[in-house]
Amino acid sequence: MYVHDLINFTLHGWNISLLNTLFQQDEVNAILQIPIAWFPVADKIYWKFSKDGNVSVKSVYHFLSNMRQEARREAPSSSHQQLWKQVPKQVWKLIWSCRTLPKIKEFLWRCCADGVGVSEALHRRQIHVLLHCPFARAVWLGPPFNFLVPQNQNLRVFEWLLQLSACKQLSKSSIKRIISFASFVCWNLWKARNTMYCENNMASPNEVIVKIEKI
Repeated sequence: MYVHDLINFTLHGWNISLLNTLFQQDEVNAILQIPIAWFPVADKIYWKFSKDGNVSVKSVYHFLSNMRQEARREAPSSSHQQLWKQVPKQVWKLIWSCRTLPKIKEFLWRCCADGVGVSEALHRRQIHVLLHCPFARAVWLGPPFNFLVPQNQNLRVFEWLLQLSACKQLSKSSIKRIISFASFVCWNLWKARNTMYCENNMASPNEVIVKIEKI
């Protein structure tokens, strides 16, 4: 897919419905800020960190210096780094190879990353919303899914994904389908939770199941 695939040339604007399908909301908002030229012009490489758009040693130096300062401000604590290392590379491979939308892959990645990089209290709320709360269990166990969630409420998201992929009786394609299915369920559970808190609109477990089946 190329950038021009995201443009509605008839209406001279971005294809918002396609953007919403492929990207997170903050990314969609950023893309919509990019103006589209009224007249066709040849593409050119433009270095945004200089006034004339050309690369210079000075502009690159300032760019790298700013990046270094930003990295120092946002550097995680040592405990954060140690927890991050607990996520095996196999988990990242599972996420990026599963058959799901890019924004849902990013969501799963954030669940694994943030789930081990923030306070234990926040981690417990996250896994509780996705697996263990009565609402989540009603969705996982409801027909046609009938999916049993693990009883261990101390399980981290990445550990749960590893459990899903550990069944030796299943082929690689079957495991990918299971991870993809799980990603859709988690995504819709998280959306339902956010809708409840942000819009005061509580969906029923059956409504969430219907949405998942339509994907």
